[in-house]
Amino acid sequence: MKHLPVFLTTFAYILLLPKEIDGMTACPSRTISVPPDDLEVTSEGYADGDEYALGSNCTLTITTDPGKVFKVTLNDLEIQPDPDALYEKFPVKLFKCKDNMVVIDFGSEKFERCGRLYQDEPETFVSTGNTMSIHFLTQKEKSFNRRHIRGFSLSYETQVAQVDGESICPGRHIKKKRSGTLFSPGFSSNYGNDQDCQVVIPIPDNFQMNVWFSDFSLQNSPTCQNDWLTIKDEHGGQRMCAGGVNRLPPFKELKASLAKFHFRSDSSVDRKGFRLHYNMTRLRDGHCMCTLGKSFICMMNFNKKVRRLWHRIKFSIKTTQLNGLIMFSKGTLRDYMYLGIRDGTIFYRSDLGTGSSLVVANDAKVNDDVWHKVEIRRRKRSLSITVDDGRAEDTSKTRGNFNKIDLPESVGFFLGTPPELNILPNFVGCIQDFTVDGREPLSNAYVSKPEYPSYGMEYMSVC
Repeated sequence: MKHLPVFLTTFAYILLLPKEIDGMTACPSRTISVPPDDLEVTSEGYADGDEYALGSNCTLTITTDPGKVFKVTLNDLEIQPDPDALYEKFPVKLFKCKDNMVVIDFGSEKFERCGRLYQDEPETFVSTGNTMSIHFLTQKEKSFNRRHIRGFSLSYETQVAQVDGESICPGRHIKKKRSGTLFSPGFSSNYGNDQDCQVVIPIPDNFQMNVWFSDFSLQNSPTCQNDWLTIKDEHGGQRMCAGGVNRLPPFKELKASLAKFHFRSDSSVDRKGFRLHYNMTRLRDGHCMCTLGKSFICMMNFNKKVRRLWHRIKFSIKTTQLNGLIMFSKGTLRDYMYLGIRDGTIFYRSDLGTGSSLVVANDAKVNDDVWHKVEIRRRKRSLSITVDDGRAEDTSKTRGNFNKIDLPESVGFFLGTPPELNILPNFVGCIQDFTVDGREPLSNAYVSKPEYPSYGMEYMSVC
């Protein structure tokens, strides 16, 4: 018999060796931080074609960089299930695992698998954070009908976490945005140490901000002195810490003018952090107010809140008053706006700097203790007043050639004025849906927005 050359015998032997799979096994238990990407994790003996060992109870924990998540693909699965625990979840048959299983645990959710892959098709999972654990559990005794079972093989890759919204860091002002999502740095991974950021969001007139949470987990401390999130406006706020899956902060309403979100962490412990959502909705209360004549409301920076070229003023009133002031404003120039009731009828007087003009709804008395709808418009020099959708009307033009009103350093007064102005008596009665160029002095004053101070509010009540 002829013998093959030695080098050919060696080459044939190498071809028969099992192919080595780059990766690692789930056992023994250990923690690995930021390992190479695109690795394979298997049960012990899988790479050599051996069946998995009995009595395994191992946990492999892998952590990647903050801001990244794991995409895990279960490529092969053959783990003996409890034969009595088969159940169907259309269109996939799954086993309720008991003594033998591989568990892919992302912290917020976990997946137990045994038996075989459905139709031998790989199954994919995506983590919510930057840490995952792979548990491998097998019973200590061999089942009577157990045959050669190879175990499992999974691979993973990391990818940047896709989270809707924006980080609270760096600190900044966010303008002209009515809704959004803010989260802690690196969310959905841990936020890290020594963070200190504040986001400020203006809340427009006529609106409130609503804030709610979908995630909240910060370091716990008795007075929240370590890691904390503060949410506040000019009326005050709250410092928050701790939390958990079922311990989210309550729904919050901010009704002032500036919402401030301040997040701080120290150099000790970090957690998953938070994700909050906000939107702005119109103020619900204060649209209808009744006054005894001892109160008035101010609108600060009035010249910046009303339009110069045109005005639209709308409201409904119910009163028995013969004479009363509804609105007045005058700046450092001769221009002014003046609205009230005289002899039971509504009037509006305005001066654009070259002489005043007056419109009066003479055909409709409004001091009869029933509701009346009033609308006043100005377009350049043209004025008009309408009561009860046209039951009484009047029009006029301001004098001169000026088309715009100038009210520098002005304050808008509503339902009355300070006594020293000595104009008309303060309004007595009820008024609702009051708007001046879209601004709502009643509802803004009712929630105490800083630019709408009120005086004698104890003498006013909601309709």
